[in-house]
Amino acid sequence: LQQKLYNEIIGRLQPDDSSVPVYEHGYWYYVRFEPGLDYPIYARRKGSLTAHEQVMLQGNEIWCQMFSEPGAGSDVAGLTTRAVRDGDEWVIDGQKVWTSAAHYAAFGMCVARSDASLPKHQGLSMFIVPIDTTGIEVRPLVLMTGDHAFNEVFFTGVRIPAANIVGDLNGGWRCALSMLMNERVALGASGNSLVSGRADVLIHAARSAGVNHDLVLRQELAGVYILEEVLRYVGLRVRAAVESGRAPGPEGSIAKLMGSKLVTTAASVGMSIAGPRGAARMPDDENSLNVTKGFLHAPSMSIAGGTSEIQRNIMGERVLGLPKDPDPFRSAAFADIPKN
Repeated sequence: LQQKLYNEIIGRLQPDDSSVPVYEHGYWYYVRFEPGLDYPIYARRKGSLTAHEQVMLQGNEIWCQMFSEPGAGSDVAGLTTRAVRDGDEWVIDGQKVWTSAAHYAAFGMCVARSDASLPKHQGLSMFIVPIDTTGIEVRPLVLMTGDHAFNEVFFTGVRIPAANIVGDLNGGWRCALSMLMNERVALGASGNSLVSGRADVLIHAARSAGVNHDLVLRQELAGVYILEEVLRYVGLRVRAAVESGRAPGPEGSIAKLMGSKLVTTAASVGMSIAGPRGAARMPDDENSLNVTKGFLHAPSMSIAGGTSEIQRNIMGERVLGLPKDPDPFRSAAFADIPKN
């Protein structure tokens, strides 16, 4: 409910002629706010906080999640990064990929294989890993937009205290699922600037470009507005479920899927408004450059936080009750599963 109120207050701040759209990491904003007032509300609701939680909620630390690997993207449970207990420490070896913010994060939540004798979903554990630990190498992955948002992270004999395990030993899949479900809600149903306010930005751009009377474009703008409204109501449903004590479920996948569609649709409409300048522009034409970068960045929304295909699988199995894909190795030890 606090998030809903926050979004409604920010939503009243409509762009005017003096507003300048801001582009950052592939997304458009009119104003950027840090919802610091949400932190004490969260703290009171949670009660006692750990030292890590206190620092994070104050906005003084940035963390990243280390899930995907070169051979474990949509099938994250197939990851091969190893964690071996050595006395009072865990030793981690392996590689992560598409890790957002690893180049400036203080800590990472790393899922690693702690017992290969168990089935792949049962032999995982989650660990808190300081990024500056000896043996960690972060390499940039530069996008076609020129932005650096993702990274490869290599672990070579990385030693962390045994106390850095999150949750139970070999209970990392449950932790990972919880993080992924909340990430999908954050991407698609939180009402953030990724999935709200785009219609206003596009309408303002169309008026500025003098194309707001084009009938086809008006239909496209109406389509973006409708998507935003549908997603807003889905978000209300998801947040109501969370407020009642239920963990995010398949509703998060619905919101994530709709959010991906909204972002890609809005990016295409933005290119329509820009016209030829979206493809060929003068070097100092920052507005057209930002439209192009937003268009190039938009497809990543259908990948981040779980691909659209995975979201459709979740909805098919958990909402429609369709059978799961057959998996002959579901109960087999991970060490016995054939690898590529």
